Amino acid sequence: TIYALDAATGTPSWSYDIPNVPHRGGLIVTGEMVMAASLDGNLYGLDVNGGTVVFEKYFASPLGTSPIISASALSEQFIFVNVGGVPTRFAETVSGLVFA
Repeated sequence: TIYALDAATGTPSWSYDIPNVPHRGGLIVTGEMVMAASLDGNLYGLDVNGGTVVFEKYFASPLGTSPIISASALSEQFIFVNVGGVPTRFAETVSGLVFA
């Protein structure tokens, strides 16, 4: 479960549960979005104000590391997700795909 806490009080503002999957890795907060990679193979984009799903992208392989945000010299922004490093993971073939 991902929790958003009020920095002033420490009380939970919202939470988002990814059923039957432990969350591993860090979160990225950028602008009005929280991004989390998950072992269910999805990259989740959550609204920072309420935790609702803005987008969900499936990569067909468990994502065990945090996504990375970068920008080009032309100020285009990209999201990179590390998928790969071993030929199989959890009995599924890993493609080495990079989503940008």
